[in-house]
Amino acid sequence: MSDDFWNSKTVKARKQHRCDLCGEVIAPGESYSRGAGVIEGDFSTWNECMPCSEFAKVYFSESGNDEITEDSSVEFARDLLSMSHGPCRVKVADLVIADSFIRRSTGRFAEASDWGDDLE
Repeated sequence: MSDDFWNSKTVKARKQHRCDLCGEVIAPGESYSRGAGVIEGDFSTWNECMPCSEFAKVYFSESGNDEITEDSSVEFARDLLSMSHGPCRVKVADLVIADSFIRRSTGRFAEASDWGDDLE
């Protein structure tokens, strides 16, 4: 039996935090998602800015992964953007979320290569 648990909720920052996914500052007064729990016997906490929280919803529903890292999320966002021009059409909202995530996490806008070969 597993004793793992995870709780998260949206809260308003009382002090400055940093998003654990994209690294951006969460300023006092901004809403953010705060999670805490025990995974594989270790207690941990997690802060996500609201744009990353929205991205994480798409990531978990579409990727099939049960954990998220910066590397896996950037790869997923790029894959999602490149799929937008293939036979599988992706929701525009998910593309905007993916593009915004790449911009925040890598410090640049998504390039044509992120959106698929047919845009180059």
